[in-house]
Amino acid sequence: APLLVASLVSQSAATAKLLLGFYVLALMSLFWAVAPISIYITALFPLILLPILRLLPGDVVASLYWNDAIVLFMGSFVLAHAFERVNGHRRLALKIVIVIGNRP
Repeated sequence: APLLVASLVSQSAATAKLLLGFYVLALMSLFWAVAPISIYITALFPLILLPILRLLPGDVVASLYWNDAIVLFMGSFVLAHAFERVNGHRRLALKIVIVIGNRP
């Protein structure tokens, strides 16, 4: 669909890039409003679509999304979620109570 839109308006490369950028914006807005998939995945559309549509190089888009602090937080959240899914928080608490005891 975006290539069809770009080929219909064949005035210049800048106009085609502008239309493709608008297409990404419109697609994200639609997906955020209707939510056919998770909003978190929708937020990654520019990371995927901008390099594929050759609007921006992948390393430029990735550098805007991923810096050291964001990667640290995301890794921590993923590990915490996995730890909670396998009831690691309960296992750890129980192990602490067994080792230390339940009396002050």
